[in-house]
Amino acid sequence: MKKRIICALFALYMMLTLMPTAALADEVDDAAQIGETGYASLQEAVDAAHEGQTIKLLKDIVLESPVTITSDHNAFTLDLNGKQLYGGGKKSAIRHSGSNTLTIVDNSGSGRGKVNSATPKLLESGTIVLEGGTDADTVFIIESGSVVSSDLGTAILHNGGGSVVVTGTATVQNYSTGRAIEIASAGKVTVGGNALVKGMNGQSTIFISMAK
Repeated sequence: MKKRIICALFALYMMLTLMPTAALADEVDDAAQIGETGYASLQEAVDAAHEGQTIKLLKDIVLESPVTITSDHNAFTLDLNGKQLYGGGKKSAIRHSGSNTLTIVDNSGSGRGKVNSATPKLLESGTIVLEGGTDADTVFIIESGSVVSSDLGTAILHNGGGSVVVTGTATVQNYSTGRAIEIASAGKVTVGGNALVKGMNGQSTIFISMAK
């Protein structure tokens, strides 16, 4: 009997000792991670990503400024991981002026992964703005998850020379009076698989102001 009481007290002690650790484990301070390495911001993860690596979002993020991708960055995959990336203050969420490939997926299986913004101007802004690349470059691929706009701006504004591929189960959509995809350059857009591309309120799904 005495042995059982001692064992029970020891088990209670261990439970109380581990409770703060478990509570801290539920708190997510890092915004993103590559492998086992966490980063305080998505931009820090983008800057650190090596060729072909995957950045996983760890929590919903409201950005103070757009995530910037240039020719100095490597090609990488952004796994939304069921989280939402929002361009705060009516700003774009991502501006990609490089020539390497940004691939977006949502591997969570929840269907919640989303890149969103409320940019207010057609032809000038979008949730994701693409400004780089040449004929030979595929600058953006979305295979799953969503890119949406909830204002007059465009979900994807393609103002560069590279190619954009919307495929798999991806969704590109405007929920207000803007467009889903705007092609404002010599770039190319390919839609395939079971992807959904949709405009709202009489606006164009894909608006071509200058296309190859």
